Order: sequence, then structure tokens, then C-alpha cells
Amino acid sequence: MKNYIASLFKTKNSENRLYLIDFLRGFTIINMILYHAVWDMVYLLDFNIPWFKGSSGFIWQQAICYSFILISGFCINLSKNGFKGGIVVFICGIIVSAVTFLFMPENSILFGILTFLGSAMIITVLFIKPLKRVNSFVGLIINILLFIILRHINDGYIGLFDIFTVQIPVFLYNGYFASFIGFTDKSFISADYFSVLPWIFLFLTGYYFGRIVKIEEKGKEYGFLKMKIPILNYIGQHSLIIYLVHQPVLYIFTLIYNSL
Repeated sequence: MKNYIASLFKTKNSENRLYLIDFLRGFTIINMILYHAVWDMVYLLDFNIPWFKGSSGFIWQQAICYSFILISGFCINLSKNGFKGGIVVFICGIIVSAVTFLFMPENSILFGILTFLGSAMIITVLFIKPLKRVNSFVGLIINILLFIILRHINDGYIGLFDIFTVQIPVFLYNGYFASFIGFTDKSFISADYFSVLPWIFLFLTGYYFGRIVKIEEKGKEYGFLKMKIPILNYIGQHSLIIYLVHQPVLYIFTLIYNSL
């Protein structure tokens, strides 16, 4: 199982592996661990870190999320079996939800980043034929625009900056399945929440960018994309395992600190 998870995003030919993607994923994982460590310090250990509760902390968190989703969308082009990989990632998301509900009910995670990424991978594979018919540049632009327009669907409206906004009927925002899709129920609470809408369009932005880079062409020289930085490359190649392990480790450190 461990070897399978570690190989989810490998190319069919290891010689064609784009090591820069591993580096970027590894860098993002480290950023995420640091962010969660500071989050635990602020909200579980009552450390006073004002900037983290303000716009700086929000921008940091959003940068990590955007990076993860874009890289994952890019990598769906590299996956040996995107559907099976999506199932595994989705199940890992369910495990995270179950563990946080049991041990941290006040900060439990429902429809978090792993649940979303697994869903996005499955959806993309299921619709891969029509997606491939769309010109890569056109697909990239369309998905960027759709993500911007639907960015605030969780808040009850959609729009394009200040040009126009449209309120969505309130009756759609009802229940957990609606929250999973993007119509967030008022009673829905999660410490980490990524609904299918609008984030699927950011994922597909990464997918189309990957196609523009022509990552599926065999024997192509990718120049800087083949750059290796051993430690970060290794972390990037084992990002799912590290994600699953880092939160329990941080939580254990939190318990140890509280016991001192």
C-alpha cells in the first residue's frame, strides 16, 4: 500500500519524470506543515501571534491551497491511473475526517483538501475525453474565468469582480451533499473545507497548464523541469504520506507541550 501511494503521481517512464514538480510539491508540503504548526500554536496552545489571525495568515494559507490544487491538476496528466489514485486520495480524506472527529471534534475536518483532490481526480478522469477535445489554451482561460466567477459560491453569490454579481437561491444551500458541491449549508462547520465548486476549476486550470507544457510527449527534453533538489524532491514524491502523518505528529507535540 505504501509503495502504491508513493507511486500515484509517477510517470510511466521514470526517465520522463518532471522533478521540478516534485520540488514544488515538496516546498508546498513544508509550507503547509509550518502553517499547521503555527495554527496549532495559536488556536490550541493560545500563543499570541496577531499577524497569523490577519490578512498575512490568510494569504499564506491561500497560497498553500492554490499551489496544492494547481500542482495536483498538473500531475493528473502524469498519473498511471488517475481514477484509482483519486479513490485512494478520497479514502485518505475520509480517514482524516474520522480521526479529527474522534480526537479533535471541535476542529474536525469534513470535505477537506484530500476529499476534494480525490473527487477532482475522479471527475477529471471520468470526463477526460471531452476535456481533451478542448484546446489547451482555451481550456486554461475558461477555467481561470470560471474559478474567478464562482469563487464566492460558498457565500451565496457568484460574479466577476465588481463588474457583476448574482445571488444564488437560498434553498440550494441545504444539507451536507449541497455543502460538498459548494452550496454551503449555514450549519456546516469544518476546520478545512474545499467544495467541488469552485475549486474544480482551479484543478482543471492546472490540468490544462500541464497540457500546454506538453508533459505527455515521449522523449521530450524539459530543461529546467528536470532539475533535482534531492531533499525537496523526496518530500514531494511522498507528499500524501507526509500529509497524513504530519498532523498526528503535530498534535502529539501539542499534547506534550500542554502536559509540561
